[in-house]
Amino acid sequence: MSISEDQKVIAKVIAHFTLDYVRWTQLVPMVIGWAFAIIMVLALLLVAFQGEIDSLLTRAEPAIERWFGAPAEVNEAQHGDESGTIEITDDNIMPWIYRIWGGFAFIGWIFSMIRTKLFGPKPPKKLRKKIFHAGIASLGFVALLTFGTMVLGGTTGNTSFELMVPFVLLPILLFVVSVWGLSISHIITKIQGEIDKLGNSNPEKEQIKTTI
Repeated sequence: MSISEDQKVIAKVIAHFTLDYVRWTQLVPMVIGWAFAIIMVLALLLVAFQGEIDSLLTRAEPAIERWFGAPAEVNEAQHGDESGTIEITDDNIMPWIYRIWGGFAFIGWIFSMIRTKLFGPKPPKKLRKKIFHAGIASLGFVALLTFGTMVLGGTTGNTSFELMVPFVLLPILLFVVSVWGLSISHIITKIQGEIDKLGNSNPEKEQIKTTI
């Protein structure tokens, strides 16, 4: 292999890694959004079935104490004088948001490379099918939210805006963010495929595998 061919291979690998990281910067909002939605539904169901959970914990308490011992008592007097205020502004919070965003993207990028190395690349899926799954997941979120709300006693006393945020705006936002992230990921996969073809006499044999 000539030096020029070596340089082409290195350039392709660098381009793939760079595009994969860009992919994850766009997928992070979707991942965080769905994580928040799942936590929200779990918290609502936890409150809805709090009585059953408390009863179960009460019955399990003797066994837990035998295994882990009695819980330590907290001296409230030691913490009574601890107080303070924290001022949060755009100047001190935005840099941290960007750092966390970039950190999550880096973690997702590394995880995807390890997963691909261990199990191979995922089979390709059509963008339309991915968007369809995102829509089904959004409807499922609304269904679980409605179920938890009905168990708690319905929506009596809530204003139209208070009902619109969790039942309408949040699912729409989740769907839009999912469509954006999946679409960018799909476009990046297409770009990586075109990069693989550059300078290849047989693209099918020398295609570089993508991580997503």
